[in-house]
Amino acid sequence: MYQRKLIPKKKLEMLLQQIESFVDPTPDLEQYPITPRGASIILTIIGNTYNDILDKTVGDLGCGTGILAIGAALLGAKEVVGVDIDEKQLKTAQTNAIKLDVSEKVRWLKLDVQDFSTSLEIIIQNPPFGIQQKPSMDTIFLKQAIKHASTIYSIHKSGEKVRTYLRKFIQNQNATVDAIIPIEISLPHLYKFHRKKRYPIKIDLYRILSSSKK
Repeated sequence: MYQRKLIPKKKLEMLLQQIESFVDPTPDLEQYPITPRGASIILTIIGNTYNDILDKTVGDLGCGTGILAIGAALLGAKEVVGVDIDEKQLKTAQTNAIKLDVSEKVRWLKLDVQDFSTSLEIIIQNPPFGIQQKPSMDTIFLKQAIKHASTIYSIHKSGEKVRTYLRKFIQNQNATVDAIIPIEISLPHLYKFHRKKRYPIKIDLYRILSSSKK
């Protein structure tokens, strides 16, 4: 059977470099963007290794200015929903989608993640790590994703302690951790308390299979 080829990782990274990042980001919301390189690595794993983007309905919870949502659209998702509580970031996401000619594929919802109720095949999310916020915020994102998608890709801080905690939490949500993929990415200088131009950070990309969503 003929299978459409996805955009190569390097080309995807070049396209994503056109995306405008956060406008006046809020530390309390932990608005840390994924760089084009990091996003292209993550999306290529999801799209190529697991074939979980092409012709799928995809959601991005806490989408910010849309890099993961737009990247999924560029890789051939059938429909993409980007969700964020911050209206100014969503406006930038809309502009970014127009710039990359995927605006007809992506819907943007201004919504608290706890009010999200759309059923999807795939959710890709970069939730708050709980460094600035209350620690439960990442688990709120996970709960919602597990309720509303069959397969979830969720980015979390690396480390055995975090893995042990999240494995147990995810199991208690009637879901299974299918894979944990360690990745090193970098965070750009965004806030006054940042001292370096780039901050390397180790993350884990969780692939989660939900039994709650039928």
